[in-house]
Amino acid sequence: MASLPAAIRCLLILLLICSTSDANDEIKALIGQLGKGVPAGDRVAAAKKLRDMETREALGAIDALENNCTDDNADVRNAAVLALGTLLDRFEQPCHLSLVRAMFDADPLIRTHADLFVRLMAKRLPEDAVPLLLSQAAHRDPSIRSSVLETLAAAAGDDPTIRAVLRQAVHDRDYMVRNNVIVALFKQTGDLSAAVSHWLMLLDEPGNADAAKFESERQQFVQIGIAQHVRNLGLQRPKEMINALIPLLKDESPVVRGAAARTLGAIANDSDEARRLAVKLRVREELKPLLDDSVENVRANAAVGLDRLPK
Repeated sequence: MASLPAAIRCLLILLLICSTSDANDEIKALIGQLGKGVPAGDRVAAAKKLRDMETREALGAIDALENNCTDDNADVRNAAVLALGTLLDRFEQPCHLSLVRAMFDADPLIRTHADLFVRLMAKRLPEDAVPLLLSQAAHRDPSIRSSVLETLAAAAGDDPTIRAVLRQAVHDRDYMVRNNVIVALFKQTGDLSAAVSHWLMLLDEPGNADAAKFESERQQFVQIGIAQHVRNLGLQRPKEMINALIPLLKDESPVVRGAAARTLGAIANDSDEARRLAVKLRVREELKPLLDDSVENVRANAAVGLDRLPK
């Protein structure tokens, strides 16, 4: 701008000032439309306009939006949560406790939106957020439990208190909670040895005959995803996977022993590098004792695994 003629520079500055002034006036008007006495539809419209604003001045509406996050009207709460989360994330602001509280809203759509934003800002949570989340880690609703635990893992998975809660949660009574916590922990640590045994348990866990059709189909879908994920890790990190699986051949759980035997054979059959490593690490010799396992399913999986391993 310094190279422009003085008159043009002055005009541009004047236009910028006018534009900023207009934006501020609009934001003030929108804040006024978020007041408690304003009809719900008008407040929803005001929140939507604020959500779309690309100017930092829109952060001036944060307090008004937070007040609407606890409104009696679900549409107003939802619009406020969406606008609040969008603005805080867009301008890289700390997450606000009102968004964390919205994770426990009575409306499932609001909970979903709040959960999305809180996880996006998991490294920027307010001081009071972690104690609040920990207090809800055993919530009766499995979808809320899962959201809380995944957020805790992303926020401070290395904290001893949080780590203890997460270790307990991998044995949760709900299939999806267990899966989501294991995935969240793996994202944080990248530790295959801790994750593989849990994945194998989930992979071979039978469906609940009394579960609703949706839940049964969801579990099947997740198991397909786990199988593909395990295979991808075998292709990308064969040595780590083989080293993680070999000790599981002696696991106390027959489900884990059998799944480990079958998976070792599958990994060794997927690439030349894995076949070479299987020979070097004596996987065949590690697998053979399972042919005499006391559990028939383990013996069958060991035979399958051995059949796929290089001689």
